[in-house]
Amino acid sequence: MKLHKKTNLGTLTARYKPDDYPGFWIDLRREDGELVPICNVEYEPNKNRIQIVVYKDSDTEEPTDVIEINLGELK
Repeated sequence: MKLHKKTNLGTLTARYKPDDYPGFWIDLRREDGELVPICNVEYEPNKNRIQIVVYKDSDTEEPTDVIEINLGELK
């Protein structure tokens, strides 16, 4: 499954992530065709949390931030 939304910077795409950390990849497809990872929103089973894995540096495939969301904290 894919969702697409065009922007002035390119097309944002959300794709289903079918692995041990289920969730979605969110990428930007630039006009020149380059695919730039933005973040993953996924379930982290070892901690029973949702996490957002952020890629601020497009020159590396390593995440720059991991934001953990404790569902018990949500209201």
